This record gives sequence, structure tokens and C-alpha cells, in this order.
Amino acid sequence: MYFNNRHLDIWSRSEVTYYLEILLKKGDIKDCQHLKIEKGEYFHAFYAKCKLQWARRIPAYNVHTDPSAGGAPSSYFWPECPKDCQHYSKSESFIHSLNSEVEEIYNNKYTYEDYVNFSRIQELNDLKQKGNIQFDLTKLIEMCEELNKCWSKECFMAVAMLVRSMLDHVPPIFNKKNFKEMSNNYKFPRSFKDSMDHLQKSSRKIADSHLHTMIRKKEVLPNATQVDFKNDLDHLLGEIVRILKT
Repeated sequence: MYFNNRHLDIWSRSEVTYYLEILLKKGDIKDCQHLKIEKGEYFHAFYAKCKLQWARRIPAYNVHTDPSAGGAPSSYFWPECPKDCQHYSKSESFIHSLNSEVEEIYNNKYTYEDYVNFSRIQELNDLKQKGNIQFDLTKLIEMCEELNKCWSKECFMAVAMLVRSMLDHVPPIFNKKNFKEMSNNYKFPRSFKDSMDHLQKSSRKIADSHLHTMIRKKEVLPNATQVDFKNDLDHLLGEIVRILKT
């Protein structure tokens, strides 16, 4: 099983989405456009619900709960769709439909999407589960998950540092010693090289400025704009998926 008997992280939209796909394959739920993932007000965890309230609620034994409601919800449930639901309406894209109404709004000004697209994390998880690849993707996947958590909670210094750590982590997949060597010498299209150069020259310098600068009399903190390398990072992860598929 994908979660290897560990508790599923209900604060990760990608893990909740992935598990709903498992429930879909088992026949417990339907690929219905009325089924949505929403972010609850209590503990800000992600919940799967039928918008028309026709699905049953089944206790989720793979989710950590806290009876005292001190560090987790006191209960958590998965939906179970009626076998012959009269309101079933097939979605064109199950993953997109599940997440189409999920928004994380801060200060009523900015809507945050995941830093790493949940479908990209799912592709990495799929590769890991096949078990016939040269590299263990456990740490890379965890970095992606933590990036999303830090991004959603506006921990922008941590975002910059995690992106830098990811650049240091992946070069062996490209048969290179470090990311600079990869961006300079790996044979790929010009558009991909431009993205890698941007990660190497810009994201790394921004992360280093927060990692290595000693305390000063006055400071300024990074914001979402400064650490937003989502597009370039997705370009990198997409190439990793392509390489490991072959």
C-alpha cells in the first residue's frame, strides 16, 4: 500500500487526493463531480465531502486523530458513495474536479496554490511504488510535501531553503555531481536550460542570502514573490519523472 502503514497526512492535499484515487479504484467512491476536497476551518485539514451530502461517512483508521483535539481533529472520515446514486455525475477529470473548489486565501488578497503541483507528487509516488528505479525518491517526495506545507503557511524562508536543498539533492539522477554542473552540461532543450539556470543563479542566491547572512540591526523578510520558483521547479521535476520512466 502507498502509505506503508503510516498515518495519512490530512494537511497534505496531494496525499488526500492520492488516497481518494485508491478509494475510487476500490469502488468505495465514484468519479463524481459532486465530490470535493475542502479545507476545514478546524485544524485547517483537508476533507473529502459530497457537496450534495449523499455519501456516507466512514471512519478513517489511517488518519491520526486526537480525542482531546489538542494536535489533530478528534475524528476524521472518508466518503462512501451509494452504489446506485441518483445524483452521480461523472467528472471529466477526477483529480481536477476534486480540487477545483479548494482555495487557501490569506488576508483576502492572495490565493495560494500548492508550490509543487499535487499531480507531480503523485507521479513521483507512482514511480516509487513501482520499485524498479535506481534512486529512492522518499526524501525528494518529502521535500515536495514540506514545500507545500511551508508555502501554505507563509513560511517563505523555509520555502527558499527547501528549494535549495532540492537542487543539491537531485543531480545524481542526471548523472552529475552538483546542480551547477547539471545546468551547464546536461543535454536538454534551450527552454529547459533557461529554467535550470534560473534555479541555479536566482533561487540559490536568494536561499543563500537567508541561510548565511549574520544578524543585522535591520532586516527584511522574504515574501511570496521573492521565493516563487514554482514553474522552474515543476520543469525540473517533470524532467526527473521523464528520465525515471525510461
